[in-house]
Amino acid sequence: MKIRFEDTITTAHDHRHIPHVFEVPEGTTEVHIELAYSPRFSAGQMFHNQMSLSVADPAGPRGVYYLLRDYGINITEAACTPGFNAGPVRPGRWLIEVDTYRLLPPDPITYTIDVTLSDRPVDTPPRVFPKPKRALRGRGWYKGDLHAHSLHSDASWDIPDLIAYAKSRGHDFQSLTDHNTVSGLPEHDSRGDDELLTMGGLELTTYYGHAVVLGTRQWQEWRLDTDDHFTMPQLAQKAMDSGGFFIIAHPQNVGYPECAGCHWDFEDMRPGNARAVEIWNGTWNPCTEHATQDFYHWLNEGYRMVATGGTDLHGPHAEPRRHGTNVVFADELSEAEIVAALRRGHSYLSAGPELLLTAETASGARAMCGDSLSPDDATISIAWKDTPPGARLRFIVDGAVRDQRDASEAGAASWPLPKGAAQWCGAEIRGADGSMWAISNPIYLDGRQ
Repeated sequence: MKIRFEDTITTAHDHRHIPHVFEVPEGTTEVHIELAYSPRFSAGQMFHNQMSLSVADPAGPRGVYYLLRDYGINITEAACTPGFNAGPVRPGRWLIEVDTYRLLPPDPITYTIDVTLSDRPVDTPPRVFPKPKRALRGRGWYKGDLHAHSLHSDASWDIPDLIAYAKSRGHDFQSLTDHNTVSGLPEHDSRGDDELLTMGGLELTTYYGHAVVLGTRQWQEWRLDTDDHFTMPQLAQKAMDSGGFFIIAHPQNVGYPECAGCHWDFEDMRPGNARAVEIWNGTWNPCTEHATQDFYHWLNEGYRMVATGGTDLHGPHAEPRRHGTNVVFADELSEAEIVAALRRGHSYLSAGPELLLTAETASGARAMCGDSLSPDDATISIAWKDTPPGARLRFIVDGAVRDQRDASEAGAASWPLPKGAAQWCGAEIRGADGSMWAISNPIYLDGRQ
């Protein structure tokens, strides 16, 4: 059986979810879907028109076709196109939504969706991804990446390539956070071993901002104009209530039309109910600098925030890049404990240097990054090593540089902070050119939890 949908849309349909409904008869074993649209580039535009397809069956979402590829979408009980979950081909009402991320003037855009339903036997056995047993590693510092992609959304590499890259960089953990889909997580989990912890998640990719949700293997709602009329704070809360660790992603990256949704445009969530923000996305650049200033501003407003980083890798690079990895102090190398440590802020971001921030009060209370101390006279200590030539250490108090010194060689330093002199403090390692090499999460000095 073949079904065709056709429509012509314009910029008036930008940032919409355009529904197309079809019926799947009992006995159907395979659903194949193809999308074609024209023009790819509207006249005079340097960025192409961008659409994705979301598919749901009677039981709920099956996946997202985030990057349109030549082979279309194939859904069977045994196997699916990357981005979609294998499982029973359920009879009943199916829904295809055209997600319009970027429609540029002046040309109208015509698209067709071709659906082919088949009842021929599917002989391919279901692919099983057994989750391996890992030897636990105990309390200590672990480094890794919280944001990366695969063929299951818009990357050029598959999951084994991502795993190989993480191991080549000496990571202890690697998250997979594809756009609006969790279909790659079973294979990702199966690739973990004693050398590398694989962690689950996804990137909520809305039209007005992106967010990474860690510690989950559940699909998360990302659409704001459904019948429920969710707000972004409500979507964030739903993700957090399901156990996910919600992180505002790359809030100051270049946005529409160059990158639809890549800039955080939710004014009611700056930071709103979010308590983590990805300040270091990819390599250090002006966007990450601005995100860091957002982070400092929110700390000064009294929010308890956690800074994270992510490579946001979509494939290999010809030359190594200086990404910021997350260095996390966890009770053990497990997903639960890494996420728990991140929630506490027991982490710093680094492109190589070690950066240890600690504090001790006159009464003997001690703290590390992410901890909160009751107001008291305190001594703040910073230790560093593995820094580049010309590096500078910056001691940050309430978002301002209190002191700085040469950090080309390994060293340590301490500063007194009288009771009531600061809300929080942190540390940075900057290169000779001013770019970031490492940044700590803060220690809070006002006693609030």
